[in-house]
Amino acid sequence: MRSGDPVHWYSAEPLPLGRLMTQAHIREAVVTCLSNDPVAKRIRVAARWYAQAHYAENAEDSALALGVGMDAMLTARQPLPGSAMADRIAWLVRDPAARSEARRDYLRFFGVRSAVAHGASSSKLHDPSFLPDFFNFVTATAWRLLDLHESFHPTTDAQLDDLFESLRLGTTAWPAATA
Repeated sequence: MRSGDPVHWYSAEPLPLGRLMTQAHIREAVVTCLSNDPVAKRIRVAARWYAQAHYAENAEDSALALGVGMDAMLTARQPLPGSAMADRIAWLVRDPAARSEARRDYLRFFGVRSAVAHGASSSKLHDPSFLPDFFNFVTATAWRLLDLHESFHPTTDAQLDDLFESLRLGTTAWPAATA
């Protein structure tokens, strides 16, 4: 660890899983994530990387692990460039007016993850809000992916890729949100 690097301390207190599972939306999300469809598989892989990020010893390792988790949720059957994954982030947002912000945020986080992955660092990691914002962004992406699953029900990787392509082309649209 270099002088000036932030130090993280995590509680040894156990996660209150029993209390969390009393919330219907959490329970439903867990059940969905335990299934064998492409969305559930991606979220499970991302969750492992999220845990790695949480317990990482330094900010660089956290950023890299969070980036890999994002890759797991957004990737296609074939590798995609960062700009294509940024587009996928945008399509996960129901509100078209908020898509450019989601895309911009993804590119900001991806830039740091990419720098770290290629042996560099980023001054953004010294911003005390960067990693918490990145953790929140990954969490929000998982919830959006679950929303996509609930709205469109893709059952294969090919269907999920086709769905993203249809959203990109505008031949499929998000259903109106129910209250």
